[in-house]
Amino acid sequence: HYTACGLDNIYLLDGFHRVETGRGRVVRIEDEQGLQRAIGAFLIRQKRSLTGHELRFLRIQLGLSQPKLGDLLGESEQSVARREKGKGKRAARPTLQEKVLRFMFEERLGGNEPLEDFLKALADLDEQQNAEVELRSKEGEWSIAA
Repeated sequence: HYTACGLDNIYLLDGFHRVETGRGRVVRIEDEQGLQRAIGAFLIRQKRSLTGHELRFLRIQLGLSQPKLGDLLGESEQSVARREKGKGKRAARPTLQEKVLRFMFEERLGGNEPLEDFLKALADLDEQQNAEVELRSKEGEWSIAA
């Protein structure tokens, strides 16, 4: 029963071994990153809404804090926290937050991160002030001047 991932329904059949240490017996996972990717891949392909614990798992695997995910989605940190603390209850329908997390994880599995970069750029829009923009035409193509 693999509870270290924060999910109650994950069981490992192999890919681990028990080791005696000075502090007692511990379990070592052979490819922990690969295991986390496999769990995430299973979650995002579920044909149901995810639990709060499952959303939290995906957010953590993406390396996002609750405030950062809230910023990326235009939501509050409290909104993200409330959804994750659903104590295993599922939303009636997948939320935008869930859909975005699934897509971001799918992109990460493929080695791509374009959605995450795009969302970061959108989140930064709120921080930008109206400023003068200088454009330059070089060989018939316009670009932002340095």
